[in-house]
Amino acid sequence: MEQQKRVVDDGNLFSWIQINKKYFRTAPGITKIIQVVLGILCLILASPAVHVSTLWFSYVIIIAIVVTVIWSFIYLLSAREAVSFPINWPLTEMLNMCFMAIIVAIATIFQLSHWIGARYLQECVRNVIAGVLGIALCVFYLIGAGLAYIEWRQTHTINSS
Repeated sequence: MEQQKRVVDDGNLFSWIQINKKYFRTAPGITKIIQVVLGILCLILASPAVHVSTLWFSYVIIIAIVVTVIWSFIYLLSAREAVSFPINWPLTEMLNMCFMAIIVAIATIFQLSHWIGARYLQECVRNVIAGVLGIALCVFYLIGAGLAYIEWRQTHTINSS
């Protein structure tokens, strides 16, 4: 009976999962935590979205948070090591972080261009602070891209023929 249970456990669908908490003590892991926290703060400060620019800003921030959480789970569950697809993970992450930095920067420009100089003070202050945090979020996406680039350069070898 014990052997049967062990065989069933060994054939578990999720046997590939290995929790990697140590990743979040590294610079890329801390950067991802900061990205999620800044994104949540941007959403809180920009809510409720009363203008189209703020709707766009919120939409982009939500996408950025979701993408960062997905990347966090990839590292937390050690999915990079478990997946046998021929994916260049550091390059994929670097391109993803660059794209997120670009769209967050664009959304932040829209957010700040509308709210700087707006007449309603309470909403104006919250939304300008959200925009400033959006700039910080953009910087942290660029930092994440830089860290992924460093990892890619360390793992990428050029084959000379």
